[in-house]
Amino acid sequence: MKIEFDRPMLYMSHSIRGSNNDIKGNCTRASKVAKKIKNIFPEIGIYCPADSDLIVQILWDREIISTQDIMSADLEILSNCNGWFWWKTDESEGCYEEYLAAIDLGFVGPEAIFYPDEVITIDLMKSNYSNVRRLLTPIVEDAKDRFKEKSHAIYQTRR
Repeated sequence: MKIEFDRPMLYMSHSIRGSNNDIKGNCTRASKVAKKIKNIFPEIGIYCPADSDLIVQILWDREIISTQDIMSADLEILSNCNGWFWWKTDESEGCYEEYLAAIDLGFVGPEAIFYPDEVITIDLMKSNYSNVRRLLTPIVEDAKDRFKEKSHAIYQTRR
């Protein structure tokens, strides 16, 4: 399956199970934050794993798919996005794996590997719109630039 987005797409890593094992609560919070970001930046899309997590959790609970299957799909989606950030509310092996993929994809600069701007630890639910805009504007602008470059390259190839 070929994944194509019609506008710049940011991948939002977030804890699903987390140390509290509160899948529903963690996913609800992440979905609310993604919705807030979409309101602040309507020109981009946000891929938030929590938004499709119910189906995934049912299939995982029935042992139809594995954690590795889920991670593989998430990494494929990430590789087709134009940017990435991690809303780090807890430690997460999955988010860390996505973080390493984001480095490989060039979404995180090598000079900032230990404390990248793309790893956000403040509570975005409680942050006001101007603070969220300040934090995410550089990430959004980079994603928009990558989207334009990719779209231009596709256009040139088709000509």
